[in-house]
Amino acid sequence: MEFKERALIYGRNLVISDLHIGYERELRVKGVNVPDQTERMLRRIKKIKGKTEYLIILGDLKHELFEPKFQDRLDYFMSAVHKLFRKVTVVRGNHDAKLGYPTVKELKIRKTLFIHGHALPKTRDYNTLVMGHIHPVFSVKDKYGVVSEPCWFIGEWKNKKVIVLPSFNELISGSDYTNIKGPIKLKKVKRILLDLTVV
Repeated sequence: MEFKERALIYGRNLVISDLHIGYERELRVKGVNVPDQTERMLRRIKKIKGKTEYLIILGDLKHELFEPKFQDRLDYFMSAVHKLFRKVTVVRGNHDAKLGYPTVKELKIRKTLFIHGHALPKTRDYNTLVMGHIHPVFSVKDKYGVVSEPCWFIGEWKNKKVIVLPSFNELISGSDYTNIKGPIKLKKVKRILLDLTVV
């Protein structure tokens, strides 16, 4: 496994998580004008793709929970990544209701299990769990406030190694491991920043 930007390379698979397509439009409604992130994420995928042939998206492909408000951006994104990869697998996240594309609950490759992370895995025979959902960050508090940097979490859960990917969308904020939401509670957590510094 190789960490690359906000992605994980696993053999011929490029693994990303928590794209939250449409989030910037929600920000615009609130008066925050930010550029469309769909095109930016596609450029970053092309840059880090390398020799990978398969794309795995670990859930929360879209941001809006139930209504397909941003279906045009989803369609554009999915069309583009299907041209780049031999196969695209979307593991269903808690934001992916009425997605309009096939999804799986979890994906096992050899002894590694890929899930979103909002629900407990059904598969039992694996050594490493790879997930998203948490949007991990490393937070430092000083007298001026809190500064957070995206990172990976590497920890343990039920004697299994767990790798948590940061959100691939650079606009999405995150959680420090002391404030994890979801059923998987990590122990012995190491945090690895995007420049691979262990903190």
